[in-house]
Amino acid sequence: MKNCIRIILGIFTFAFGSCVKDLGNYEYKVVNEAIVSGIDSIYEIRANDILKINPQVSFSNDPNPDFSNYEYAWYNIGHTGFNTSKPKLISDSLNLDKSIIADFNLGVYNYSFRVTDKRTGVWYEKLFKILISNDIYEGWFVLSEVENQSSRLDMLSFKAKSQSFELMRDILKLKNSPLVLDGIPSFLSVVNYNQLAITTSKVSRIVSANNFTTFPLPNFNNFDSNNYEAIGLNSKFYGANGQKYLTSNGRVFSYQVGTSKYVQKNFMENATDKEFKASPYLSTFNFTDALIFNEDISEFVRSNGVSASKFSLKISNAQLHSLTKDKDLIFARFVLLNGGETLAIMKDKQGDKISLVRIDKEIKNPQSVDMLNSLISQAEFVEFSDDFSYIFYSVGGKLYQYNFSSKLNTLMVDYGNRKISMLKMPKLDFTGVTRSERLENYMKRLFVGSYDAGDLNTSGVLDEYSVPPRGEKLIKVNSFEGLGKIRDMAYRNR
Repeated sequence: MKNCIRIILGIFTFAFGSCVKDLGNYEYKVVNEAIVSGIDSIYEIRANDILKINPQVSFSNDPNPDFSNYEYAWYNIGHTGFNTSKPKLISDSLNLDKSIIADFNLGVYNYSFRVTDKRTGVWYEKLFKILISNDIYEGWFVLSEVENQSSRLDMLSFKAKSQSFELMRDILKLKNSPLVLDGIPSFLSVVNYNQLAITTSKVSRIVSANNFTTFPLPNFNNFDSNNYEAIGLNSKFYGANGQKYLTSNGRVFSYQVGTSKYVQKNFMENATDKEFKASPYLSTFNFTDALIFNEDISEFVRSNGVSASKFSLKISNAQLHSLTKDKDLIFARFVLLNGGETLAIMKDKQGDKISLVRIDKEIKNPQSVDMLNSLISQAEFVEFSDDFSYIFYSVGGKLYQYNFSSKLNTLMVDYGNRKISMLKMPKLDFTGVTRSERLENYMKRLFVGSYDAGDLNTSGVLDEYSVPPRGEKLIKVNSFEGLGKIRDMAYRNR
């Protein structure tokens, strides 16, 4: 015990003695620090364009500097989100005046500007970013009907720095694409951010979203059988962030990743391979599955999109069958409300009664409510909210909101003599893309296309509305003019 005490006292004595005897004989020098201004945090340029940056440089301990005493360097550190090698020197001048090249892809690159005092080796570094893009890098693609029963693809190109959009009318013509969109628009979808699926009443193509000149899956002809084309006004494409489904002319197809083919799914087991007529509306859920409405028997059936089987499965739920018996499906979609459910608007075949069928993901407790006090039997376009118990629908130039919880029907917007041509709360495909608050907000917004019947080419207006809670009026947050008769839209996010 005494030895322990002696050791502890010795340690304290050594520590105290060290502090007392250290007289602090140091020599301090003031560091000559570079002060840099005139460099923004981010620049947005087109690939291979010249970027000019003229920084203002001063020094904390050198009021009248001889600039020959300093070195300057501009470095490309690398593409954001990718592992990169050592920084690449792109200029050793004070001012940057250089063509900026994307090393291997468009996107955001990290850069730095470094000032080094050659006399001391002390350096200062200013970091910034450069978004290298082209005019079709990101934004809304809009498919419109124009005169002579033709279609036109426009783009609202997103400008990151100003957080605004620029209209590029007839993007296929601007980019010298060989694709000609004959026929009236049917659907438009972005597939994995670098392809566009475009279908009209006469044309069906998947094209490159980078140059519109390559056709990796022309005519959707990688169908499993019969080379059906996805043409027709009721053709639709489903499956953002999940399994891809296509409905066309009473048929349903599911994309098989392994074989890059679309397999037909509207067959029932034990039905001697006879295909049934499917509604163009279906509900995708659980990333892979879909509820398909069999119009021949007025029943929902279930399909597993990942499975290579062509058969859809009968649902063992008598209650659900009773809710859809002798009814036609007007509209259906899976919504995130209440943890996720399918909403289906049904109409009696022998009358005008409209009901809303709600189907939980497990398909255990389906429910139906009559849609009272609404004009939805006259609706031309319908859309559901993921966040509230709202159904939006249009009749002519009037936009209504129906609350299926309170059964309250409200006129939201009256466009007067203008006609509504589209309602959409878009689903964005986030495959390989970072989610952001801005992109998430797009999926909570209601987009309304309207037009003047006397001018299909340029009278189209796309209005973006924020949807508030408690049944309050829609809030217009953006509006884009100069479009055609808008029929569909899709966002290419990066």
